[in-house]
Amino acid sequence: MTALCPRRNHCLSANSFDHDRHRHRRDLHILSRRPAPHPLTPESAESLFLDALARASLCRKHARPISYHSRPTPNTTSTSRPQRFTTQSSRNKPPQFEAIALTPEDSSEPTPIQIPREQLRSIVDQYDFAGYQEDPPPNSNTDHRSPTIINVFSSATIPDRNPLIAKSLLDKQAIDQFNTTIEDRDVPNTLLYDAYRAIPQPRPQYLENDQIRLLMHRLSVVEYKDEHTMQRYLSVVDDLFAADIPMTRFEWNSAMSFASRYLRKVGDVQVDTATQIWLRMEKEAGIASSAATFSILFDVATKAGKFALADMVVKEMMQRNIEPSRYFRTNQIYCHGMKRDGAAVRKAYQDFVDSGEIVDTLVLNCVIASLINAGEASAAEYIFEKMKILGLENTSAAKIEGWRAQRKLGRVLNRAGKSLREIPERRSVVQNVTPIKPNLHTYRLLIKYHAHESGNIDRISELLDEMQQNAIHIHGSVFYQIIRGFSIHGGIRYSSWNKKKLDSFWDVFCQFVERDREAEQKHTEWRSEEDRGCYISISMVKATLNAYHKVTGPENTRKVWQEIKEVWKPDEHDEEAVNTGLEYALG
Repeated sequence: MTALCPRRNHCLSANSFDHDRHRHRRDLHILSRRPAPHPLTPESAESLFLDALARASLCRKHARPISYHSRPTPNTTSTSRPQRFTTQSSRNKPPQFEAIALTPEDSSEPTPIQIPREQLRSIVDQYDFAGYQEDPPPNSNTDHRSPTIINVFSSATIPDRNPLIAKSLLDKQAIDQFNTTIEDRDVPNTLLYDAYRAIPQPRPQYLENDQIRLLMHRLSVVEYKDEHTMQRYLSVVDDLFAADIPMTRFEWNSAMSFASRYLRKVGDVQVDTATQIWLRMEKEAGIASSAATFSILFDVATKAGKFALADMVVKEMMQRNIEPSRYFRTNQIYCHGMKRDGAAVRKAYQDFVDSGEIVDTLVLNCVIASLINAGEASAAEYIFEKMKILGLENTSAAKIEGWRAQRKLGRVLNRAGKSLREIPERRSVVQNVTPIKPNLHTYRLLIKYHAHESGNIDRISELLDEMQQNAIHIHGSVFYQIIRGFSIHGGIRYSSWNKKKLDSFWDVFCQFVERDREAEQKHTEWRSEEDRGCYISISMVKATLNAYHKVTGPENTRKVWQEIKEVWKPDEHDEEAVNTGLEYALG
């Protein structure tokens, strides 16, 4: 791990992982260049899901196409004022588990639609033109044939070998326990990693190749990349280096992604680390980069503000004749937003559509975020309204719940965009059942903008009303962004961000906390972070106290802190963390 991320030693605790001795790295020698089988993400599973999407749209019940221009106007329009935000939520039920429901949300009277490509392109055009037609999209071919991909080397096929035999009964029990744990797909990564750490060193030498590949895959699949998951994954990478066991390209890409994306703010250190891992993969391991590799490099360079480096990544891809993936094209949209170029954001999105990729909610969320970053919030709101209209009318769209299902959908759509470019009829089928309506992330983007930038607290209330009316799960991070808005816009005479509004939002948040606490007691194992709903944390308490300090002053802030402690009941560590920050803020 230290070999891949040499500048992060300061963030490792002494007892987090084995650092009892320094390891001498040996050069990696990839013994085979044959393409490796990929049992971890089987093509058959993705094909089944893709076929299910197609069947959901082709079945007789949902096969009545309706012309886009003749669709009836939805009953609910953006001009009608929604009811005020209330704490009565329709989501008083157990947390949503990951699922992909291929049935329409309103099965009584489905009204599937056919969304033509020009309509998808014009989503970003506020004047309902067909889009920017004067310049053809780059790399577009009339026959839509994919360019030839030249890869000198592909992912390494790990040579067959015989695992080491356990030297003692305790060692054998640890190995057997790991074998049992890794076969259970429902075991969380924390327990899987603990079972792996119980194996004596050199750990990988006691495991078969398939077990190593499965372990690396399981540890790479996380909802959020953070310092803990990064250390966990790279520590196994360290073990593979020490055991002189080569890695596949997928595992190199995962290591690059963890080492560069474990912090919310990407800086020079993360860019340098990603570049070093990339060079080591190509120069030492002899594995050529894929579209996924360049997508990671491009994303890291963009988020670090290294736009010249991002352009170099694009140029290198073109020189190697590697076709951009769906993820790369999405990152290009975001890059132009970081450059504050709204016209380029629209052009990148239209190029995305023209390339044959399938548009879903995640892509449109990226467009919204990019336009907000480019200073075009009104254009972002316009796209949001169009998403709501299409979502209301297209009842045949698949229902995606949970981060694992969203991850799987992205992988399937990436494959579909490549394989269905020459089959436009089937591509349209998949597009018509792909969800494009607003979700939690869409609303959170707009709420964050109005809380941090515009200061339109009435618009925030309207968005919260819509979330409840549409039964969209309200996560605690939504309230976190709202509370932070009081620290930005509060404390000013005649401001709408006053104590009354702050008390109201905090009371609503506490009611949601109590409601979700009851659900959490019934469902102890949460499938994802966002399923947890609203809960009190150190960061939420600090944001709340900062807001009260800005709006009401230091004396009332201390009283609020005493009230929060009665509800939260923090442990000694959490209370000390808040007290330290509070005393510093109050002077």
